[in-house]
Amino acid sequence: MRVAESVSASGRAARRAARRTGRRVAAALAAAAALALAAALLLAPAGRELIGSWSVSSVRDALLRMGPWAWLLSTALMVLQALASPLPAFVVTIANGYVFGPFWGGVLALLSATLAAQVCFEVARALGRPILERWLGGAVLEWADGFFERHGVWAVLVARLLPFVPFDPISYAAGLTTTTRARFVAANLVGQVPATFVYSTIGGRLVDGRLPGWVLWLLVGAAGAVIAGWALRSLWRDRKEVA
Repeated sequence: MRVAESVSASGRAARRAARRTGRRVAAALAAAAALALAAALLLAPAGRELIGSWSVSSVRDALLRMGPWAWLLSTALMVLQALASPLPAFVVTIANGYVFGPFWGGVLALLSATLAAQVCFEVARALGRPILERWLGGAVLEWADGFFERHGVWAVLVARLLPFVPFDPISYAAGLTTTTRARFVAANLVGQVPATFVYSTIGGRLVDGRLPGWVLWLLVGAAGAVIAGWALRSLWRDRKEVA
C-alpha cells in the first residue's frame, strides 16, 4: 500500500516537473521568436528608418503599407521598443487604434506588449544580473530593485497601472526575482488594460494622423491628476513612516 502511494506521489511530482519544464520551454521559444522578429526589423533599412522617425504618424503609415501583415509589424515594433528603450510604447498602441480600430487595436497592443515584457523577463532569467548591469546600467536596476522593495508582489501591477513609471526595467528586474512566469503574465495583462484601451481609443479618433486639440488637453489633465495623486500618496506614506 505504502509502495503504491509512494509510486503515485512520485508520478505526480514527475508530471508537475514535466509541466513546469514545458512552460519554461514554451516561454523561451516565444521569447526567441519575438527576438528574431525584432532583430529582422532592426536589420531592415526601412525598419531603421522607422525607428529614427518614431512617431504615431510614421508608425501608422508603416502599418497601413503592410496590409494584412500589419499585425506582425505592430508586434515586432512593440518588442523592439521594449528592448530599445526609451522608445515609447504608447506610439504603437495609438497607431494600432487608428489602423485596427479602438477594440482590436487595443487587443493587439495588449497581447504584443505582454509578449514584449515576457521577452525582457526571459532575457533577464537567461543572462543574469552581472550582464544586465553592464547592458542597462547599475542605477537602472537599483531603481527597479527599490520599486520591488516598496511594492513587493504588487510591483508589476503597480508599474503597469502608473503611466509615468518605465516598465521595461521592472520586467528585467522581475526576471531576476523569484516571481513566477504565470504571476508576471497575469499582472501584466491586468495592469495594462486601462492605459492600453485609452490609448487605442485615442488612436481611433486620430484625424489625418493628428489628435484633436481636446484630446491633447484631456491627456494633459489626466496625466496631471495621476501624478498629483501619486505625489500625495508618497507624501502621506513618508509622513506616516516618520510618525
